[in-house]
Amino acid sequence: MGMAGKRCYLCNGEADTKDHVPPRGLFPQPRPSNLITVDCCYRCNQKFTQIDEEFRVFVSVPINRSREGHWIWQQKVLQSTLPSRRIAKAIGKITHRRIFLSIDIGPIPAVQIEVRRRPIKLCLIRITKGLLATFYPDLDYFDLEFRVTAFDQFKLAKTVATMPKQLVYDERGGSVFRFWRGIATDRPTAGLWFLCFFNAAAFMVEHRVRGDFASRDVKKAST
Repeated sequence: MGMAGKRCYLCNGEADTKDHVPPRGLFPQPRPSNLITVDCCYRCNQKFTQIDEEFRVFVSVPINRSREGHWIWQQKVLQSTLPSRRIAKAIGKITHRRIFLSIDIGPIPAVQIEVRRRPIKLCLIRITKGLLATFYPDLDYFDLEFRVTAFDQFKLAKTVATMPKQLVYDERGGSVFRFWRGIATDRPTAGLWFLCFFNAAAFMVEHRVRGDFASRDVKKAST
Protein backbone atom coordinates (compact mmCIF):
# COMPACT_ATOMS: atom_id res chain seq x y z
CA MET A 1 0.00 0.00 0.00
CA GLY A 2 1.24 3.48 -0.83
CA MET A 3 1.32 6.44 1.50
CA ALA A 4 -2.11 7.91 0.70
CA GLY A 5 -1.21 9.12 -2.79
CA LYS A 6 2.28 10.36 -1.89
CA ARG A 7 4.77 10.44 -4.77
CA CYS A 8 8.43 9.43 -4.73
CA TYR A 9 10.66 12.49 -5.03
CA LEU A 10 13.06 10.62 -7.34
CA CYS A 11 10.93 8.64 -9.80
CA ASN A 12 7.50 10.21 -9.21
CA GLY A 13 6.07 6.75 -8.59
CA GLU A 14 3.97 5.78 -5.61
CA ALA A 15 5.81 6.37 -2.33
CA ASP A 16 5.77 3.76 0.41
CA THR A 17 8.60 4.97 2.66
CA LYS A 18 10.65 8.02 3.63
CA ASP A 19 14.17 9.08 2.71
CA HIS A 20 16.58 11.36 4.58
CA VAL A 21 18.15 14.34 2.79
CA PRO A 22 21.09 14.29 3.11
CA PRO A 23 21.62 10.64 4.17
CA ARG A 24 21.29 10.27 7.93
CA GLY A 25 24.51 8.24 8.01
CA LEU A 26 26.39 11.54 7.79
CA PHE A 27 25.15 12.61 11.22
CA PRO A 28 26.83 11.46 14.46
CA GLN A 29 24.64 10.28 17.32
CA PRO A 30 22.55 11.78 18.77
CA ARG A 31 21.14 12.93 15.45
CA PRO A 32 19.34 16.28 15.19
CA SER A 33 15.57 16.22 15.54
CA ASN A 34 15.06 18.38 12.44
CA LEU A 35 16.52 16.09 9.77
CA ILE A 36 14.82 16.53 6.40
CA THR A 37 12.72 13.59 5.18
CA VAL A 38 10.94 13.23 1.85
CA ASP A 39 8.47 10.74 0.42
CA CYS A 40 10.22 7.96 -1.48
CA CYS A 41 9.57 4.51 -2.92
CA TYR A 42 11.39 1.48 -1.52
CA ARG A 43 13.17 0.78 -4.82
CA CYS A 44 14.73 4.24 -5.09
CA ASN A 45 15.61 4.23 -1.41
CA GLN A 46 17.47 0.93 -1.69
CA LYS A 47 19.17 1.90 -4.94
CA PHE A 48 21.16 4.58 -3.14
CA THR A 49 22.33 2.47 -0.18
CA GLN A 50 25.84 1.84 -1.54
CA ILE A 51 26.07 5.30 -3.14
CA ASP A 52 25.33 6.85 0.25
CA GLU A 53 28.22 4.93 1.75
CA GLU A 54 30.59 6.04 -1.01
CA PHE A 55 29.46 9.61 -0.47
CA ARG A 56 30.09 9.39 3.27
CA VAL A 57 33.66 8.25 2.65
CA PHE A 58 34.22 11.07 0.17
CA VAL A 59 32.93 13.97 2.28
CA SER A 60 34.48 12.81 5.57
CA VAL A 61 38.00 12.20 4.24
CA PRO A 62 39.21 15.86 3.91
CA ILE A 63 41.89 16.56 6.51
CA ASN A 64 40.35 19.94 7.38
CA ARG A 65 36.96 18.41 8.19
CA SER A 66 35.00 19.49 11.25
CA ARG A 67 34.87 17.61 14.55
CA GLU A 68 31.70 15.86 13.40
CA GLY A 69 33.36 14.85 10.15
CA HIS A 70 36.34 13.49 12.07
CA TRP A 71 33.99 11.39 14.22
CA ILE A 72 32.26 9.96 11.16
CA TRP A 73 35.63 9.15 9.57
CA GLN A 74 36.98 7.44 12.68
CA GLN A 75 33.87 5.67 13.91
CA LYS A 76 32.00 4.85 10.69
CA VAL A 77 34.45 4.79 7.81
CA LEU A 78 37.61 3.35 9.41
CA GLN A 79 35.84 0.98 11.80
CA SER A 80 32.94 -0.12 9.62
CA THR A 81 32.89 0.77 5.93
CA LEU A 82 36.49 0.03 4.93
CA PRO A 83 37.02 -3.17 7.01
CA SER A 84 33.72 -4.64 5.79
CA ARG A 85 34.74 -4.16 2.13
CA ARG A 86 31.11 -3.36 1.32
CA ILE A 87 32.19 -0.80 -1.26
CA ALA A 88 35.54 -2.32 -2.16
CA LYS A 89 34.84 -2.04 -5.89
CA ALA A 90 33.83 1.58 -5.52
CA ILE A 91 37.12 2.73 -4.05
CA GLY A 92 39.68 2.73 -6.79
CA LYS A 93 42.72 3.08 -4.59
CA ILE A 94 43.55 3.36 -0.90
CA THR A 95 47.15 4.08 -0.06
CA HIS A 96 48.76 4.66 3.31
CA ARG A 97 51.78 6.20 1.63
CA ARG A 98 51.77 9.77 2.80
CA ILE A 99 51.47 12.53 0.25
CA PHE A 100 51.94 16.24 0.87
CA LEU A 101 49.40 18.92 0.02
CA SER A 102 50.61 22.46 -0.60
CA ILE A 103 48.36 25.05 1.05
CA ASP A 104 48.83 28.59 2.32
CA ILE A 105 50.36 27.47 5.61
CA GLY A 106 52.80 25.15 3.85
CA PRO A 107 52.93 21.43 2.99
CA ILE A 108 50.90 19.08 5.17
CA PRO A 109 50.83 15.24 5.20
CA ALA A 110 47.70 13.46 3.99
CA VAL A 111 46.40 10.05 2.89
CA GLN A 112 44.98 9.84 -0.62
CA ILE A 113 41.72 8.04 -1.38
CA GLU A 114 40.20 7.91 -4.85
CA VAL A 115 36.51 7.25 -5.43
CA ARG A 116 34.30 7.15 -8.49
CA ARG A 117 33.02 10.54 -9.63
CA ARG A 118 29.63 9.51 -10.98
CA PRO A 119 28.12 8.18 -7.70
CA ILE A 120 29.17 11.36 -5.89
CA LYS A 121 27.46 13.45 -8.55
CA LEU A 122 24.32 11.28 -8.39
CA CYS A 123 24.16 11.66 -4.62
CA LEU A 124 24.48 15.45 -4.81
CA ILE A 125 21.74 15.67 -7.43
CA ARG A 126 19.55 13.40 -5.35
CA ILE A 127 20.08 15.62 -2.28
CA THR A 128 19.21 18.70 -4.34
CA LYS A 129 16.01 17.06 -5.59
CA GLY A 130 15.07 16.25 -2.01
CA LEU A 131 15.63 19.88 -1.03
CA LEU A 132 13.57 21.05 -4.00
CA ALA A 133 10.74 18.73 -2.95
CA THR A 134 10.95 20.13 0.59
CA PHE A 135 11.30 23.87 -0.01
CA TYR A 136 9.66 24.22 -3.43
CA PRO A 137 6.97 21.49 -3.50
CA ASP A 138 5.13 23.10 -6.42
CA LEU A 139 8.17 23.06 -8.71
CA ASP A 140 8.25 20.23 -11.25
CA TYR A 141 11.94 19.35 -11.40
CA PHE A 142 11.68 15.97 -13.13
CA ASP A 143 12.61 17.38 -16.55
CA LEU A 144 15.36 19.67 -15.29
CA GLU A 145 19.06 19.24 -15.96
CA PHE A 146 21.56 19.43 -13.08
CA ARG A 147 25.19 20.51 -13.10
CA VAL A 148 27.61 19.87 -10.21
CA THR A 149 30.77 21.87 -9.46
CA ALA A 150 33.22 21.01 -6.65
CA PHE A 151 35.04 23.69 -4.62
CA ASP A 152 38.56 23.79 -3.22
CA GLN A 153 38.34 22.59 0.40
CA PHE A 154 41.05 25.04 1.52
CA LYS A 155 39.32 28.08 -0.01
CA LEU A 156 35.92 27.36 1.48
CA ALA A 157 35.99 30.23 3.99
CA LYS A 158 36.58 32.73 1.19
CA THR A 159 33.83 31.16 -0.91
CA VAL A 160 31.31 31.37 1.94
CA ALA A 161 32.30 34.98 2.68
CA THR A 162 31.48 35.98 -0.90
CA MET A 163 28.20 34.06 -1.09
CA PRO A 164 25.48 36.14 -2.82
CA LYS A 165 23.16 37.82 -0.32
CA GLN A 166 20.11 36.62 -2.26
CA LEU A 167 20.75 33.02 -1.27
CA VAL A 168 18.86 31.65 1.73
CA TYR A 169 21.02 29.91 4.36
CA ASP A 170 20.07 26.84 6.37
CA GLU A 171 21.79 23.97 8.17
CA ARG A 172 21.24 20.60 9.78
CA GLY A 173 23.49 19.30 12.53
CA GLY A 174 25.71 22.40 12.64
CA SER A 175 28.77 21.78 10.50
CA VAL A 176 27.50 18.41 9.25
CA PHE A 177 25.34 19.95 6.53
CA ARG A 178 25.15 23.63 5.65
CA PHE A 179 23.40 24.82 2.53
CA TRP A 180 22.43 27.94 0.61
CA ARG A 181 19.61 28.06 -1.92
CA GLY A 182 18.27 30.43 -4.52
CA ILE A 183 15.58 30.14 -7.20
CA ALA A 184 15.11 32.76 -9.93
CA THR A 185 11.86 34.65 -9.27
CA ASP A 186 11.14 35.12 -12.97
CA ARG A 187 12.19 31.59 -13.94
CA PRO A 188 11.78 29.09 -11.10
CA THR A 189 13.28 26.27 -13.16
CA ALA A 190 16.64 28.05 -12.80
CA GLY A 191 18.24 27.64 -9.41
CA LEU A 192 21.49 27.40 -7.52
CA TRP A 193 22.37 25.39 -4.43
CA PHE A 194 25.59 25.48 -2.45
CA LEU A 195 26.01 22.34 -0.35
CA CYS A 196 28.71 22.04 2.32
CA PHE A 197 29.54 18.96 4.41
CA PHE A 198 31.71 18.98 7.55
CA ASN A 199 32.99 22.48 6.67
CA ALA A 200 35.32 20.96 4.08
CA ALA A 201 33.57 19.23 1.17
CA ALA A 202 31.58 21.82 -0.78
CA PHE A 203 29.71 21.77 -4.07
CA MET A 204 27.51 23.98 -6.21
CA VAL A 205 24.52 22.36 -7.88
CA GLU A 206 22.72 24.32 -10.59
CA HIS A 207 19.53 23.33 -12.37
CA ARG A 208 18.01 24.57 -15.63
CA VAL A 209 15.55 23.37 -18.24
CA ARG A 210 17.10 20.63 -20.33
CA GLY A 211 19.44 22.00 -22.99
CA ASP A 212 19.87 25.38 -21.32
CA PHE A 213 23.37 24.60 -20.04
CA ALA A 214 24.54 23.65 -23.52
CA SER A 215 23.20 26.90 -25.02
CA ARG A 216 24.79 28.94 -22.25
CA ASP A 217 28.16 27.26 -22.81
CA VAL A 218 27.97 27.99 -26.55
CA LYS A 219 27.28 31.66 -25.84
CA LYS A 220 30.24 31.86 -23.48
CA ALA A 221 32.53 30.24 -26.04
CA SER A 222 31.47 32.70 -28.74
CA THR A 223 32.06 35.85 -26.68
